[in-house]
Amino acid sequence: MSQSVGHRELGHNNKEEVVVLREQQRAREGPLPNAAEDRLVAVGVTPTRATALASRHPIDRIDDVLAAVSTQPVDNPAGWIVTALDHGWDIDDLAEQARQQRRRRDS
Repeated sequence: MSQSVGHRELGHNNKEEVVVLREQQRAREGPLPNAAEDRLVAVGVTPTRATALASRHPIDRIDDVLAAVSTQPVDNPAGWIVTALDHGWDIDDLAEQARQQRRRRDS
């Protein structure tokens, strides 16, 4: 879509300005980062791997794995998270433990 800008009545040149819809701009720039990707990158997962994981796993699953790793004494949290997601580890108990710890801390 384009729209005319300028001041015809003031004698200024009339210029055509292309107004790009936000969706078109996003398509050109690539997908916007999402919260799951940001959180994965924050713990050391590479951006490329974080994007791939976020596209294959629901946000709730990623949140649970991120919570679960906080309960574990691991040297490489990013590796633990990637492996847990890629191999479908059962981390429900660990995620619940992390939520309980957070509730106790917050109260």
